[in-house]
Amino acid sequence: MAMLGLGVAGISWAWLSSSATATASGGAGGTLTALTPGSTQYVYETGQTALYPNHAADVRLQITNGNQVPVEIVSVVPGVKTTTISGCDAFLVTSVAGGFAIEGASPANNLVIPAGATVVLAITDGVAMDDDANNACAGTGFSTSWTINVENR
Repeated sequence: MAMLGLGVAGISWAWLSSSATATASGGAGGTLTALTPGSTQYVYETGQTALYPNHAADVRLQITNGNQVPVEIVSVVPGVKTTTISGCDAFLVTSVAGGFAIEGASPANNLVIPAGATVVLAITDGVAMDDDANNACAGTGFSTSWTINVENR
């Protein structure tokens, strides 16, 4: 069973095209190629347009499986995170504890990316501003990165 990792990054105030490279060999369809990252979007709590202390946002990552076989997401790992305001990085929290799934997929296949398909992976409460953040951090721009590990299905 081949494994493959994909790094995806995004910023808070816009959709962002990202790039990543990774390969793995030995899958049912031959060599697995890296998934292609697309846009990243943050979905804030109702009535909010930015991230504030003690609040979270869902993360939506668009990814394309260019392989000739379906792949299954086996883990999602938060990576580097930064803010646009000095001193606020420590208060930005990324996590997959809220769960993640492919939007619109059936419960039995909510982590499977079909061959050739483009999907949106939703990470519930994937980014948050710690409640200890000072008021200067409220509404800061930020970036996050994520590694999506898959294996052939």
